[in-house]
Amino acid sequence: MIPNPFDINKAVDYTDEDIYRFWVNISEPAGFNEMIKPNTLMPMIIVGSKGSGKTHIMKYYSYELQKIRLAAKKGKSLADSFKDETFIGIYVRCSGLNARVFEGKGVNDYSWEMMFAYYWELWVSERVLAALTDMKENSLLEGCDEEELVRGILSLFMKQEADCQTLKDLRFYLIKLQKELLYEIHNFLLLGKERPNVIIRLDGAALTFGIPDLLKAKVPFFKKRHILYLIDEYENFSEQQQQVIMTLLREKPTSCTIRIGTRPYGIRTKYTIGKIEENREGSEYEKLRLDEMLRESENYKIYLKAICEKRLTEAGLSLINPFSIEEYIDNKDIVELLESAREKKASQSVMINLKRNLGTYKNQKLSEKEIVEIIDCVTCKEDLVVERAGIKLLYMKMKGKSTTLVDDAKWIHDEQDNYLSKETRKDNAIAKHLSYYRKDIIDDIARRANIQIPYYGMNTLMDLSCGTPRTLLRLLKQAFSKQYFNTGKVPFEKGRHLLTESQQSGIESAGEWFFEENRIPNDSTGITEVVTRLGSYLQRLRFSDLPPQCSINIFSVQEETLSKEALQSLRTLERYSYLVPHKDRRKKNADSKVSTYKLNSILAPKFELALEARANVELTKDDAELIFNPQRKEEYEEFVKNKLKSYNYPFAVQRRVKAAPDKQRSLFDDEDGLQLF
Repeated sequence: MIPNPFDINKAVDYTDEDIYRFWVNISEPAGFNEMIKPNTLMPMIIVGSKGSGKTHIMKYYSYELQKIRLAAKKGKSLADSFKDETFIGIYVRCSGLNARVFEGKGVNDYSWEMMFAYYWELWVSERVLAALTDMKENSLLEGCDEEELVRGILSLFMKQEADCQTLKDLRFYLIKLQKELLYEIHNFLLLGKERPNVIIRLDGAALTFGIPDLLKAKVPFFKKRHILYLIDEYENFSEQQQQVIMTLLREKPTSCTIRIGTRPYGIRTKYTIGKIEENREGSEYEKLRLDEMLRESENYKIYLKAICEKRLTEAGLSLINPFSIEEYIDNKDIVELLESAREKKASQSVMINLKRNLGTYKNQKLSEKEIVEIIDCVTCKEDLVVERAGIKLLYMKMKGKSTTLVDDAKWIHDEQDNYLSKETRKDNAIAKHLSYYRKDIIDDIARRANIQIPYYGMNTLMDLSCGTPRTLLRLLKQAFSKQYFNTGKVPFEKGRHLLTESQQSGIESAGEWFFEENRIPNDSTGITEVVTRLGSYLQRLRFSDLPPQCSINIFSVQEETLSKEALQSLRTLERYSYLVPHKDRRKKNADSKVSTYKLNSILAPKFELALEARANVELTKDDAELIFNPQRKEEYEEFVKNKLKSYNYPFAVQRRVKAAPDKQRSLFDDEDGLQLF
């Protein structure tokens, strides 16, 4: 069995050597250095969804990785290599602290807060001492009086009971105190006690700040360097526990600084202990929105390609040299797709529907002969896409209550001929329509022919990742395994391509994985069901007879008009990355802004939505309530049926509403404000 190069896609499953081996910078020379700013003392909160690479990046700046990275510099000793470093990174995972033991059990919150703060001091300082011990062994602390430093650290304790001479001894002493504290917490109820019998030996931040201060004062190596605390998986701390860390963030000295890594839903408070002060972005800390930064980076796709190619190279596969991954990920020709659709008579159902609709058209009584003539006019055997564009134009005339449909059909036929003869003028109706709706028409043709909508090719797979590299790796993991299992041959090796069928399997698996990984805990109100309601609504709009917009996948809503329940649903879906903020769009002729979102791209195939962000579906207050308010799900289906009447023949207008003053029609809007092109 050939190992799957994409098998491991979580940084927590990597060794330190793996982190370094698979490291890819988003750009050179600065890249992530410019984002994380490890050399500056301003604290930072790094917000990243699952799979955004947050842990991988933060671990890369830890002492363990610094040592591996700098040791790779040939011709220099480790001590010489460290001369250019301005910090020593101390990486800690909050999930490893098992913070849940510090709550409940009939003990008051204040006592738990004291014990948690004490345990934090022991825990994080043990990690600092582990790094210092290793630095001492690697001759990085020249000129340091180890015994004096140890005495200085011990003097920070309110009660000294240890007789430690070395950093290693002191580290083991801190481990011993941790074990004693946890033993008492785990067993006090079993021993019949009302509360743990714990002696607090340290004042708040005594070691977290005290050790860096001592290093700055007593160790030559740290004269111009600082400790960088890298606190990852912060969402594992409760609100009260986060107040402890927020206090550290606010009060830190110049000898150290903090980087906090968390998921979007992970910040429970910005207040310090006792809710005395609130930390504010731009004042006490900077905030890095990692997913957003990656999505908007012009180097994002180059970065993703480099990650994938490094995986394949490190796996030892026999790759064609030079190797470029996009050349070996199949992307079916649209011509091939359309030919396959033609063979399956994809246009048959459309023509049957059109004939039936013409027979019931009320604004012009059509004879059977006229109906046949109209259908013959818009039929285009040479090009299914042009044919479908002609049918859309005919529906626009029907929506506009035309009384000359036969003449309209002849005009459409001429426009089709002009387009196909390449005598296209700027005002050619077919050309204009296809400039907006070509992809929508192709996707509709594919789905009617029961052909997979074309979500394949490296560019598309990268778009599906939506700023989270793990989504792409998870997708390729399944695609690789599927193809190897089916064919017995290794994809990418010796020039083999990753087939579109394999990619489809990977997309489906990644979509399922996304729902599982981003499960909303205690979702008793059915917030996750909102995703299905929203996706289904946008899907049905996109494939209606006359969709309101092209390339439907983004929507906007005025949040101030939403009920508390609907707004909470929207916010939760954003925090769990089901919804991705798009750039705010200012309403036409108005000063107010509307918030614009799209479904996470990996969900687009599930609902057959476009990946391009070209147009915006504006949700009214009532639309948004019926989609986002979990309490109104029973009304949803009736709402959709009623809403779609405007976009499907016979294009019934639900209720004439005077156009809002800020709604300015474009040249291609019809009388109901429908965008025609």
